[in-house]
Amino acid sequence: MKNEGWVYKAMRPMTFAPEFYGDPPNQKVYRWRVLTEAIHELGHARGLHHCEYPGCVMYFSNWIGDTDRKGPEFCYRCRKRIERLVGEQRQAE
Repeated sequence: MKNEGWVYKAMRPMTFAPEFYGDPPNQKVYRWRVLTEAIHELGHARGLHHCEYPGCVMYFSNWIGDTDRKGPEFCYRCRKRIERLVGEQRQAE
């Protein structure tokens, strides 16, 4: 299967489980990773692109450590972009 964003990730939730990487099971870590990637993919669905700031949820994750580091928060710039995009979409309705 070709890696195409949220569809690819949504079909592979086991890759968020710590035990997939040889660590002990941890539901808190698993849920944090799922939340982070869900928000990331919703950002794409709303029109955001990847961010260069490693602490931003829109940062591209090359490995699970990137996902753990960034967490589910938008950086200031991406938060402002998402607010603008959502506002524009609401005005168009």
